Amino acid sequence: MKPISNFFFLCSLALTLAVLPHPILADGASDLVQQVCARTQNRQSCLTTLQSEPDSKTANLDELGVIATKLARALAEQIAERAKEVLLNKTSLGPENEQAVRDCVELYEDAVSQLDSANAALLSHAYSDLSLYLATALADAETCEMGFSKPGLLTEYHTKFSQLCDTASAISRQLDKK
Repeated sequence: MKPISNFFFLCSLALTLAVLPHPILADGASDLVQQVCARTQNRQSCLTTLQSEPDSKTANLDELGVIATKLARALAEQIAERAKEVLLNKTSLGPENEQAVRDCVELYEDAVSQLDSANAALLSHAYSDLSLYLATALADAETCEMGFSKPGLLTEYHTKFSQLCDTASAISRQLDKK
C-alpha cells in the first residue's frame, strides 16, 4: 500500500471508531442507572422508566435527576388533567369523592410547581432543597390519595407518580452525598 492510502485508511478507521458508541461509557451509564435503582423501593419500575429514556444511557447523576424530575412533573400534569376529566363526568361521584377529586386537582397542580422548583434546585446544585421539593410533591400525592373514601379513582396514577418521586429522591440522596 502507498503511504497516502495508509493515511486515508487510518483516518477512516479513526473516524469510524470515534463515532461508534463507546461500550465503556454505555456500561458506565447503565451501571449508574443500576446503582440508582438499587436504592429505590421499586427497582424494576425505576429500571424500566430510566432505561426507556434514551438520554439516560449517557447521563451522569445530575442528568438522571433532571430526567426523573421531568418525568414526575409530566405525570403530575397528566394526573391533574385526569382529575379534571373525572369532575366533568361527576355523575358517578358521590359528594365525598367529588371534593376529594377537587382537592387532588389542587394538590397535583402544587406538585407540578414543587417539581419545577426541584428541577431548578437540581440545576443549581441545591441538593438539600431538591430533597425538600421532592418530598413536598410526594406529600401532595399522598394527601390526594388519602382523601378518597375508598381507593380506586386515581390510585394507579398515584402509584406510578410515587415510584417516579422515589426514583428522583434516590438520585437526590446520592447527589447530596457528593
